[in-house]
Order: sequence, then C-alpha cells, then structure tokens
Amino acid sequence: MTRDAIGEGIFAIVARTFDADAADFDETTTADDVDGWDSLAHATLLIRIEKRFNVDLGPAGSEAQDLGALIDLVDRRLGDGPQDDAQDGPRS
Repeated sequence: MTRDAIGEGIFAIVARTFDADAADFDETTTADDVDGWDSLAHATLLIRIEKRFNVDLGPAGSEAQDLGALIDLVDRRLGDGPQDDAQDGPRS
C-alpha cells in the first residue's frame, strides 16, 4: 500500500470520527486543529486506524503529534516505510 493511500484512508477515518470532510485534513493537522479531538476521541481514532489497516500502533500512536506522524507510523507497521523503531518510542 502506498503512503498516499494510507493517508487517504486515515483522512477518511478522521473525517468520519469528527463528522467532517476528509479534504479538511492534511499531514500537519493536529488534535488542536479539530473540534472535539480529546483523549477519548484520540483513542477511538487509533482503534479505527488499527482495525482499518490491521496494525498495532502501540504507544507510538498515542504520541503522534500530527496526522503525518500517524501516516508514517502505519506505513512502518505495514512494512512499506523505513523501519526505524526508535521513532516509535520505548518498547515495554
């Protein structure tokens, strides 16, 4: 799966989660940019992304600062992107 396809999928999930248009989001979008994006909504978003892409985002999903970071994380988890686990945060 291409990084662009991952991004489109994530933007669609974000749009559905926050009842918005996918075109309203880009890789620089953060929780501060979206009404209603609190910790509970973030957990819901991560679960939907994990189910859609069949990946485990782990703690790194909670630490992602913007949608671009989530796209990169899914890309790495799918094995299509550069494998740099140091960017994924500490492992338990």
